[in-house]
Amino acid sequence: MVSVSVSAVVAVVLALTQLSTTRAIARMRATLDLIEKAESSDHYVRITGVFSDYRRRNAFLDLVEPTDALRADRFAVLGYLNHYETIALFIRKKVLDGPTYRDWIIGTLVRDWNAASEFIRRERWGWDSASGQWAYDPTLLQSFEALACSWSSSAVRLRANPGAPPASPPGREDDPLPSLDIDPPEVPSAETVDKPNH
Repeated sequence: MVSVSVSAVVAVVLALTQLSTTRAIARMRATLDLIEKAESSDHYVRITGVFSDYRRRNAFLDLVEPTDALRADRFAVLGYLNHYETIALFIRKKVLDGPTYRDWIIGTLVRDWNAASEFIRRERWGWDSASGQWAYDPTLLQSFEALACSWSSSAVRLRANPGAPPASPPGREDDPLPSLDIDPPEVPSAETVDKPNH
């Protein structure tokens, strides 16, 4: 009877260990697939080039109310930033392996966040047509911000300082903000940064 109980406990422990190992392998595989795709996809290579051009020229604010000629660049820059948002969300949800992705891209991720932070701050300000006032939406790219700030003390923290609303009246890029009934994610602690998949 005792040997059956011991055998059952050992079987459960082995099954849980195998499940944990399988999940870790799946996260690692998804992370490596993402890295490979980011390096080789024509779309990603193109939007990276557009983003890098605006970063080097410190010209992101040119895209706040773009001319028709710059609308494709605005779309590319927002696509590039949304890629980081997706990565950050997947790391937080433990779909991707945080430590591997961090080792691969930490410097670039924090540099890109800091370079685009004023553009992101301005994008977070949207015109609320119901109240006739500007409203700040801290949820825009919030996972990207939380990840950059958890990985580096030098990352710009917008949540703590939204700045003043835009001085100009709303332009054509300022769509009304939807009502959101969600709680923002918690900024990861130092422990979750060191062990994001635990």
